[in-house]
Amino acid sequence: MERIVIDKWLVRFGLGIVVLSILEIISIIILGVTPLFIDGSFMTMNVLIFTSGLFPLVGSFIWVFLLLIICGFLILGVFLIFIIKKKNITLPYLAKYSIVIGIFLLIGAFNKMEYVYVFQRSTVNTTPTALSVQAILVNPAFTPFYVLVLWNFFSVVVCAYTVVALIIAAGGLNITLKFERKELPK
Repeated sequence: MERIVIDKWLVRFGLGIVVLSILEIISIIILGVTPLFIDGSFMTMNVLIFTSGLFPLVGSFIWVFLLLIICGFLILGVFLIFIIKKKNITLPYLAKYSIVIGIFLLIGAFNKMEYVYVFQRSTVNTTPTALSVQAILVNPAFTPFYVLVLWNFFSVVVCAYTVVALIIAAGGLNITLKFERKELPK
């Protein structure tokens, strides 16, 4: 009975990770093609980041790494679902896998939040003064309002990943401790 409940919740968490990752990829695509009004001309965010010369090279790498981390979460969610679908894994090993997956999720969430923070603190070399990406995203003179909503979606997803990672790791640790207590002599 306990195995059925664990499988059900791990599959739900895996599906949630996959759905959130797909939504984040869609958000990155929408953000990439959104027109920005910078230095008196319209350009998309992809043009600003990769070809305009107004954006630092480090910021371009951070944008790519952010996309790679999102794809990593997608793969991790699919891997979580795949592990649950294998019925030949015993419960103690599944608990240890849960601990490891929860720790990977937690580390990935913290790394992703750091990339989001560093990216929004990157400077864009506009003509009167240099502006941060965050100042551009917040100001409606540069971008539409939905850009701010999509950008804050990344932080919300990181919070969700952190909670899910803690639940998965704690559940795996709880099951592992139950098995260890049964094996120890009294």
